[in-house]
This record gives sequence, C-alpha cells and structure tokens, in this order.
Amino acid sequence: MTNRLALSLTLLFFALFLSACSTPSTGTLQPTLPKDDIVTRLLNAANQASGERSVELRIEAARVLYSRNQTNDANQILDQLDTRTLPTYLSLNIASIRAEHALLNNNPRQALDYWSYARFPAELAPDDILEISQSRSSIYLQTSDPISALRELVTGTQMTDDKQTQNALRELIEKTLDQTSLADLHAAVKNPQNNYFEQGWFELALIQRSDLSADEKEDALEDWEALWAQHPATLSSPISQQTPFFSGTALESIAPGSRRIGLLLPYSGPLAEIARYITDGFTTAMLTDGALNTHIETLDSTQITNPEQLFEIAAQRGLEIIIGPLEREYVNRLAELPNHPVPVLALNQTNTGSNPPFQLDLSSEHEATELAKRASELGYQTALIITSDTPWAQRLGQSIEQAFFRQGGQTLATLEFKAQGDTSAQIRGLLNNDRLLAQTMPRRSQSGQRVNVSHETDVIFMAVDARDARLINPMLAYHYVAKIPVMATSHLFEGSIDNVRDTDLARISFTDIPWRLSESSELRNTLAASRDNTHTNEGKFYALGADAWRLHSALNELSMRPGSYIEGETGRLSVGPNKRIIRRLSWATFTNGIPQLIKE
Repeated sequence: MTNRLALSLTLLFFALFLSACSTPSTGTLQPTLPKDDIVTRLLNAANQASGERSVELRIEAARVLYSRNQTNDANQILDQLDTRTLPTYLSLNIASIRAEHALLNNNPRQALDYWSYARFPAELAPDDILEISQSRSSIYLQTSDPISALRELVTGTQMTDDKQTQNALRELIEKTLDQTSLADLHAAVKNPQNNYFEQGWFELALIQRSDLSADEKEDALEDWEALWAQHPATLSSPISQQTPFFSGTALESIAPGSRRIGLLLPYSGPLAEIARYITDGFTTAMLTDGALNTHIETLDSTQITNPEQLFEIAAQRGLEIIIGPLEREYVNRLAELPNHPVPVLALNQTNTGSNPPFQLDLSSEHEATELAKRASELGYQTALIITSDTPWAQRLGQSIEQAFFRQGGQTLATLEFKAQGDTSAQIRGLLNNDRLLAQTMPRRSQSGQRVNVSHETDVIFMAVDARDARLINPMLAYHYVAKIPVMATSHLFEGSIDNVRDTDLARISFTDIPWRLSESSELRNTLAASRDNTHTNEGKFYALGADAWRLHSALNELSMRPGSYIEGETGRLSVGPNKRIIRRLSWATFTNGIPQLIKE
C-alpha cells in the first residue's frame, strides 16, 4: 500500500528539539516509556504542536509502536483521532498502517473495517476513492475471495463521476475477472442479491470465458450488449469489444489502401496491464505521426498460442506486419518456424531457432553491453563490479563482466553488496583486491584526511538499486577512491527528480533510455497529460510501444543498410545480428542530486 505520509527529517528533528524543552500534556493518553524514547519525544512534540502537524507526529509514534509489536499502545494513540474530520490524506494514512498491521496479524476482517468508507470524510476525491476500492479489493484477493473483491471495485465505480478513475477501476475489474475461477463466476451469476452493475459484469465474464466457438461467442456478446446497453462495461471495456482472436473495425469497413497492423499481446492474464501500456504507446505514436490510414487489430496472445494459427488469422485479416508477441517462449516458437508468411517484430528476444523474427526488447543485457562499450571507448581496461544482493543484480553483474571481457577488459573483483551488513568493511574488502590501492590506502580511513592513493582500477561498474547506491557511493569517497569513475545501470535512477534524496549519487554516470533522460518529446507529453506513470518503470513500456511503431516500416531499410539507425524513445535503434534490434542508450551524470544528460 502506498504510504502517503512524508514526514521530513527537518520537521522530525524540530519536533524532537521542542519536546526536549517541554512536558507532555496531562490530558493526552500515551504509553509509559522512558523519557528519551523516540515515541515519548514524538508524543511530547505532538502535544506542543497543533493541527495537521500534531496528527502527523502521533501517526509516526504509532507507526514506531506497531513496528515494536506494541499494538495496544499504537491503537490507543490512533483511536483518539477522528478520521472523519481529518484531512483525507491523513485519514488514508491511518487506515493504511492500521490495516497493514491487522493483515500481518492475520485479521483481514479488522483490516477491511479500517478501510470502511464510514471512517473517511464524506467528500472524497476520485483518487481517494480509487485507493480505498483498491485496498479493500486487495484484502479480499489475499483471502481468496475474488467475488467480494470485484464487488468492492464495482462499488468504487459508482462513487465517483471522474471518468479516468472509473476507467482505472474498470481495468482492475477486468483483471480480477480474468483471475476468477469459472466455478466462482457461475455461482456469482446465480446470486439474487447482485445489483445491476455486478450482474452485468458477471454475465459478460462468463460469455468471454465460455467454450463457445468464435461465431457463437460473437453472437452472445451482441446479445449481451443489447441487453446491457447502459452498463459501464459497454463504454470502454476491451472485454466487451473483442473476441479472443481480434478486435477493432471489421475488415470490410476499412478504407481501401489503408495499412493493417496486428498487435499480438497478452491482453488477458498477468501481463495484460503491460500489454495496455505498449498498445497506448504504439497508438499514440501512430496518431502523433498523423497515420490516419492505419488500422490496428489487437490479437490476444493468451488465446492465439499457436504460430500457425496466428499466421492463418493474419492472412484472413489481411495484416501486413505483426507487432509482438511479448512472451519469450512464444518468440522462441516463432524462431523455429522455417517460414513467416507475415513479417514479425517481436517484443522479446530469442536465442533459439534458425529463423528468428525481428526482436525489439527491453532486456537489461542492452545496459550491460552499453556500459562495457562506453568504458572501452573511454580507454578503461580494468574494473571492479558492485551488485546488489539480489538475483537480478547478480545476473546483470555477470552480463557486465562478460561484455567487458569481450571488449578486452579485465575484472579485478566483484562485490555482492548487502545493505544490512557493514558498508565500510564491504567496500574496503573490495578495494583491497586492487594491489596498488591495498598498498597505499591507510589502514584506518578518516573522513577529511588527504591521502594520495594509487590504483590499478580504471572504473567501477555498479548494478545496484538507488537505495544501495546511496550507501555505497559516499563510502567510496570515504575510502579515498572518489577519483575512480563510477558507471551504473538505469536501476540507479528512480525516474523522478529529487535533488535532496539523490545528493549521495554525486558524480555517478549511468545509462538509461532517452524516454527518461532526454527532453520530453511530443509523444511523451501527450501520454503524461493523462497518465501519472510515464516516468516510472511502467513508462518504459509506453516507450517500447512507440518504438515498435517507428521501427515497423523501417525494418527492411535498416537491414539492407548496415550502420543505419533511427532515434527512438528506448535508444538509437539499428538492426544487429540474428535480427535483434540494437539499442544504444543515453548517458547522464548526477550533479547536485540531479541527473544531467551527457551530450555526445
């Protein structure tokens, strides 16, 4: 759950300073704790403060108590706060931490009560309604009760007139329906207590999940739409507008001479949300380019699982190219086919088969290659590698080491950094693998001491997340190696600018896609106007869809002209060996906590 409370360190320290000069109010209940305990000081500061500041401090005190399993004391503090009269963000924050603690103690009923609409102010913003509905639905899903989860989401759609929030809730309804068993759906349809909205969703899902033939299913959907003409699902739900195989305008209604493209993506199942991001990026790029004569057919790769069936449908629909699939196994099956009647631009890579399709992917392998190439271009020949203590980071570290070796580089040592361990000891242990550093570094480092150290290491590669990097980078300077350049993967950058948070990333250069580093394009501005996740990791899939659009008509020319490329949102794109799209990425350096683009 999202934690909305952002209590600044300045506020916290200021509050604690005040508390040192005051005594707690006798009218306020608080646990009996030592005078210097952090909870006591927070509550003392809350007694001296007023308004929202006082509430924030009490919430923080309760949070600390929950972390210590002092549940009764935490509840005692929060029970004094009337969440119906507080600013909504504080009410939501209280609900979040109380429900989270209840779930940890296997009490979902209590967690649901904390998220009850009756506990919040009467007037709620659309985003607040969305958060409450999602939270209640999530609790039901955790208790294996998808039907109740669906009812919560349907209720949420009726509590707001905001179209964007209604659409977001409908998407969640569709995802939950996909994950609901047929037995549960059959039972739900027969429940006489269903309201109009619930019954419509349940009946639609049963049609979509039935074993009817394509023609029979299309007839059933038409009957459903006639009966439920005013139901919200008829307005925007992809479920009601597509058969399992294709959607969109019928072939006979397409203008003569228009281009026909198939988007083969997992529009149902666990990857459905990513499929929508890619589709949004693709169609927005198409409209930005003014390609009004292009027709898109959306094909569900969870339904069309056989490549032969795919090409048969492509022939029936007159498709000129297929974009997708996203699933690696599906791409592998395509690569094993001796013939592709229709060109395919897959959105994942394959390492098997003698006839691969074109492949555009977001694999971190591109970043490993980018780090190694840039290091080689800068003349670096020796390196140390630091990875987070996670499987993805360790795999990426191995890819960096292999890519650097192919460029003629040598890795002196690697470190799997453990955030819970002694940071200084780990960094010093890594640096001692550099012979010259081990000889010239003082045995006991002292901050501020000027020492001339020598080293054999030309560069330090990092495949770590931002949290680990903020611990590692200052410690490198502490151990006198601030002059060794540090190059990192995109995991270093969280996507949003925060110069205070990222001050400790100073001087690190990192690679990422232009979508996140370059000046915003018209396409990105268009998407950002209606979406709040374009700067996040999910935003990369918008960029992937946009580049699929830009590439699809240039694939043959790029193949025939070695060295040619196009500038895309995910990198500088060219066709490499095995028909895989090579992505050269952008670079930036953190300066005063802000990433500055490195212009070539």
